[in-house]
Amino acid sequence: MTDGRSKALVPQGPTSLSPLSRLAERTLAERAEREEGALVAARTLIVGPGGYATISAAVDAARDGDTILVRPGRYEESVVVEGKTITIRGDGERDAIVVGRDEGPAFTLVETRSTLTGLTIVGGGPDSAGISISGAGTDPLVRANRIHDGQKDGISVWWGASPRIEENEIWANALAGIEIRGAGSDPLVRLNRINDGQGPGIDVLHGASPTIEGNTITGNAFDAIRVDPDANPKIGRNVVSD
Repeated sequence: MTDGRSKALVPQGPTSLSPLSRLAERTLAERAEREEGALVAARTLIVGPGGYATISAAVDAARDGDTILVRPGRYEESVVVEGKTITIRGDGERDAIVVGRDEGPAFTLVETRSTLTGLTIVGGGPDSAGISISGAGTDPLVRANRIHDGQKDGISVWWGASPRIEENEIWANALAGIEIRGAGSDPLVRLNRINDGQGPGIDVLHGASPTIEGNTITGNAFDAIRVDPDANPKIGRNVVSD
């Protein structure tokens, strides 16, 4: 036999939430998911002593939003960044962080909005630029790097890519400092120093439509800026000599 007090100890079924309570609960859950995602994305990966042995290994492990810090060293590799939005940044003096080899580009950027900054890029094979940027929807930021002594172009932009190429030092490459080719290829090329190459400073080919402004282009073996008849660049405020 039970009384009212014992009845009060029997577990009761869940009480349904009001629509307002359900909305508040769902909002809190969605906010927690967003905050958890933001925390997951905000990683820093180290390349060099104490971290990954190669930049390629760090790129493979990286997720959108991650930053890869490259410590001083010589990295003889061809790094491919495809379909990710990450930052690859030199962690030290640019001259001490050297990437590239004598076969293939040092960096290939495809379908990415990544940032590449603070590195020295050398080498590249006779059929490849130091940095190759290609494909519609590829609009990375390439800033404040040193790119020199390549066997072809310093930077090649093609197949509709639209990167921002800013404040780099580009010199002594076997062909153009920057080659831009193909309809839909409309990068912003600004505030770079391009000198002493064996080809044009900037080569604009096959329907490309870049914006080229504020660059210093000097001492190249061919034209400072060479433009195909079917190309449509916007050019202004560059300093050209020798």
